[in-house]
Amino acid sequence: MSTVSLIIRSMDRPALSRALASVASQDAPGIDAEVLVVAACGRAHKPVAPKTGPFGTRLVVASDGGRLTRPQAGNAGLDAASGEYIAFLDDDDELMPHQFRTLLSEFDADPAAQFVHARSQAVDPQGNPLYLYGGPWHDWEQLTTGFFQLGAVMFRRGLLDKGVRFDESLDILEDLEFFVQCARHAKLRYRPDPVSRYYVMDGDSGTGEGGNRDDARVQRALGYIRDKWRDLAAELDDLPPARIHRGREQVLRGEFAAAIETLAPVLETQPGEVNALNLSGLAHINVGNFAEAEVLLRRALAVVPGHPGIEKNLALLARRRAGT
Repeated sequence: MSTVSLIIRSMDRPALSRALASVASQDAPGIDAEVLVVAACGRAHKPVAPKTGPFGTRLVVASDGGRLTRPQAGNAGLDAASGEYIAFLDDDDELMPHQFRTLLSEFDADPAAQFVHARSQAVDPQGNPLYLYGGPWHDWEQLTTGFFQLGAVMFRRGLLDKGVRFDESLDILEDLEFFVQCARHAKLRYRPDPVSRYYVMDGDSGTGEGGNRDDARVQRALGYIRDKWRDLAAELDDLPPARIHRGREQVLRGEFAAAIETLAPVLETQPGEVNALNLSGLAHINVGNFAEAEVLLRRALAVVPGHPGIEKNLALLARRRAGT
């Protein structure tokens, strides 16, 4: 029987009852779970029932009874967890009834996987669907992008032996930084289905939408994460997808010489990379290197014959050569 530790960091808000009800409704035959409600608000947290549906439940309170920050509460949950698998749920979100079963099935499908992530249904404060949140992991964007919501993740307990912990210097985006740690040690597996409901406008972290969005606070946290992982950041910035992204932005800003320089290493290692060929060709047109532009664009067109964007750039090249 699979055992799951579900950690809920709670400020004892009214939405906690909704979150717990979603746990109680899990369609999880053959799955045992413990529900750990971490009292982030301290000893003032109301008691919790000993059972959430079929699952044993207990309140985790700091030894001094004090309040806990988001990462401190996460670590308190990790310290208390005893399950073979660990999952999280924010106290203002919900699990879909198949969350346990769906994520555990991915470990069965790939025994080498240590970390499974899926998608979430973003909803408004009334629970109305807005969009699906989450997607595949992209190495080069991991220090700046949230690929999934905390309630759509499950990982093997063995990752804790690698030293992964929530960074208690952060007040927000501690989950993003935690996932970076996990990715250094784990094989990740993605399931493109929603397994949780994400109340994207609720809460006060500043990382959501509407009244729950504070861009300045988010940028401060991202700056801290990038500085902490500066060596990794340098490696990621040199990856071809990162260079192509920067090259595209430079072309859009009219920084054509810089784009050519940015994209050159990609074309050295991946001479058939069509996006780099097309962008570099366009940049060369705009600095007057027409012969090189044609070589690059013809190579790109050989990879994807008839591509309208490449043909558009070849037409632009012809007009520039003709002086029109």
